[in-house]
Amino acid sequence: MQYYVVTIPTPAAAIALLPAIGAEDQAISALILQPRGANAAKIYIGGPTVSATDYALAVNPGSGGNPPAPIILSSPHSSLGMLSSVYAFGTAGEILHVTVVPR
Repeated sequence: MQYYVVTIPTPAAAIALLPAIGAEDQAISALILQPRGANAAKIYIGGPTVSATDYALAVNPGSGGNPPAPIILSSPHSSLGMLSSVYAFGTAGEILHVTVVPR
């Protein structure tokens, strides 16, 4: 497993996780996403056009400084796809913890 922290840039824009975390592109069998407990807004996950209205999933912010339960995407018998195909969008400065399990 590999662990990374992604900060949503200013101005808010879709950010590819791959260059943001500095990892090599790879097929992934699991992706675990959890926002920082102090985040105040959702972070959206999707493809290159991800936005607050066009997304695959929304990662809710924490409550009272506590992060919510992580979102776990996994495919034990096949690949979820390439890490380079995952993008995030949200409010500038919000932080997303990302765990990657390579295939």
